[in-house]
Formats: sequence, C-alpha cells, structure tokens
Amino acid sequence: MLKILLVCNNFSYLSGSPLYVYTLAKELVTLGNKVTICSEFIGGIITDKARESGIEVISLKDLDKNRAFDVKHLNQNWSKHFLDWFDCPTVYTIHSEFECERPIIDERIDRYIAIRPTISQKWGIEADIIYNPIDFSRFHKYPTPKSNLTLFVGTIDPLRKHSAQHLMSQGGKVRFVGQKFDNWTNKLPENAEWYPDTWDIEEHLKDATETAGIMLGRTTLEGFACGLPGIIYDVDERGNIKSITRHGPPEDMSIYDSKLVAKRIYDIYCDTINKRKKK
Repeated sequence: MLKILLVCNNFSYLSGSPLYVYTLAKELVTLGNKVTICSEFIGGIITDKARESGIEVISLKDLDKNRAFDVKHLNQNWSKHFLDWFDCPTVYTIHSEFECERPIIDERIDRYIAIRPTISQKWGIEADIIYNPIDFSRFHKYPTPKSNLTLFVGTIDPLRKHSAQHLMSQGGKVRFVGQKFDNWTNKLPENAEWYPDTWDIEEHLKDATETAGIMLGRTTLEGFACGLPGIIYDVDERGNIKSITRHGPPEDMSIYDSKLVAKRIYDIYCDTINKRKKK
C-alpha cells in the first residue's frame, strides 16, 4: 500500500483535470492505496463523490506539511510549492498544449506524464503517454437514439466559442453541457440548447449520436466508450480553429480503461520510489 498525495489547483467543479484526478484516485484506492487529494479549492459534488469512494480530500490551508507520503503526483504549475514541502518521489501530469498548462521543469520531478502525444511534443519533454482514464462501468454503449444530436461538453468559455459557433452553423441539433464562464450560450439558435454541468453526464450521452469538443479531451473519450464518433476541433490558445476532424472509436479502447491507466501510473510510482531508494 502506498500513501499517495494527488495535487490539483481546483477540485470543486466538473472539468478535465479535476475529473482526471478523481477517476485516477478512485482506481488507486481500489488497488489498495491510501490517497489524499489536496487543492486550493475543494467542494461540490466531485469532492462528495471522492470522499464516498474512500479518498481523503483536504484544502491547501488545512494541509499538514509534516505528513509523510510515499509519492506525490502534481498537476498544473500551481503545484510547484509542493516540491519544497514534501521530499518524496514526484510524478507530474501535463494536461494541455496551452500556456496555462506550461509544466514545471525541475530536476526534482522524477517522471512526466502527458495525456496525449502532442502535449509532450509541444513542451519538448520526455513523458509517458497515458491517456485520460475513463470508467467503463459508467461509459459504455447505449441504445441508439431516434434522432441525431451532437453533444458538446465542456466549460462555456472563450476557448470553445469559435468551435461552438461553427458547429451550430452546420444546422444539426447541438446540445452544450457545462458551467458558464462566458455568455455565448445566453442566446442560441433554434438548433442548439444548453444544460448546466452535471455529474450524470451519461444521461446526455444516451441522447447523443456523436460528440464534439476541442482537442482530444475527456468528452471525446467518454463518447468513444459509448460507441459514438467524435468531432475534434484543434484550436489555438485563443480558440481559433486550426483544423476539424471526425473520428470513430478506436478498435482498442483499453488504453483509456481507468483500471489499466491507474495500474500503469501505480507502476510508475513504484519505479520512481525504487530508483530514489537506490540513489
């Protein structure tokens, strides 16, 4: 059993990084480990679900810096101070090619993980490519809906605005699901609708015949697990569209299986711990 510290900048709303941390932590607990999630912001249903799964969730202000952990797993450069606070092996996941996710470059970080190959290429860092973990017990094939619907899940923000506008201009029915950080969903055309973010995103996937999203994100992968094709908008840091592609689910979905992803990351933890002991 390992004592694992998982760190992310915000663990209070439903977005990519918090859901990554939650899903990974849940599987690590299932593997028999003791997992602590620490964040500057905690709360909401994601914190409730984590605690129900046996995960300790604490805010940064309540963190005892004298505690001992076997390994710490950092996310976002916000977490750089943890390198000073805990002298244990360190793993760091990079979640995006965008400047806001510029990784910490520090010799105290033992291993880097990138959630898609383009991230490692962007930052020029040697990293293990381990995709977002998807819980296949939640996301799987459902009966085909009677009418076509494109599901676009993600925070309502400027980064997704141009992609959303292009999608709506195609004329098909579109449903947006996400917390509002911008106002572009306040007035939608007749073929589009908006729903607030929800834990039970499966209920929306049951109505969808395809997904849409920016980059290769969680929405696309959850759709793949449900047997749905995905429209992927490749965008720059201002949300300008660079390319649009449509992909069907890959034949081998095991690389996204949260149980296998967690086992791969657990093995990385053990490897970093063993190498540290030999120094």
